[in-house]
Amino acid sequence: ACSRYELSIQASLDGFLFCVHTPDTGEILWWKSYHWEFTGYGQLLRKIRERYDTEDWSTLKFGQVTISLGDPRFVLIPRPLFSDKAASRLLAGEKFSTADTELVMTPLEPLDAVMAFTVHEPLAAFFRDHHPGCVISHEIALLLRNFSQQGPNGLFVHLHDHWFSVICIRGGRPDVVNTFDYRSETDLLFYLLSFLNLPGYETGPVTLSGRIDVQDSRYVLLKNHIPRITLFTTEYPSGESIPLTEIPAQLLPGVIPI
Repeated sequence: ACSRYELSIQASLDGFLFCVHTPDTGEILWWKSYHWEFTGYGQLLRKIRERYDTEDWSTLKFGQVTISLGDPRFVLIPRPLFSDKAASRLLAGEKFSTADTELVMTPLEPLDAVMAFTVHEPLAAFFRDHHPGCVISHEIALLLRNFSQQGPNGLFVHLHDHWFSVICIRGGRPDVVNTFDYRSETDLLFYLLSFLNLPGYETGPVTLSGRIDVQDSRYVLLKNHIPRITLFTTEYPSGESIPLTEIPAQLLPGVIPI
């Protein structure tokens, strides 16, 4: 009965998340999370192929499949100024190579903008072969949607192993969307404190999500210097499904609509 359910996948160089959920209530029926660290998408693809061969996931036909790429590289272009050429030119200015990549565009209605990002062509081809009709998007698009649902105002930090995204919601609309690379825990603290010291961000709650938990030394360090920071939590719908206590709720904003 897989056609009754939706599959959401998040693929990044620091992990792979595989989640089956109901489209109406959001109940999570199946959850797989793998944490690893690769330097390139070729390594990531080999590992995902290995997981698919082991689990035989390609035989399951879901009603909808969404692939969210977790990567710090993207550009946001106002809709009136958007063009494929502009997006390609902006992404080509990144320090990362764009060889063997495909340009993907995602409209973002709340921002009246278009998000453009590159995805490793063999990785995109793999998912399309195994899940025909799947939608390939970017984690930031999902984070914008989910955090905008949390209230009219809020500052949200979504963490990966070597980068984090900052999204500020004001009046129900995204006000700031940015990413920061970091190499150490002190880097992480420095960049986050630098941002929070900017005018308008010195007070108010800060919600942390992503690959982190309360025992993580990064969380302990951040909490010591930023007492107002809290870990993302969410209420879970009732029903016969996986208890939320068995799923790290702080990962949910980057994987499924909540």
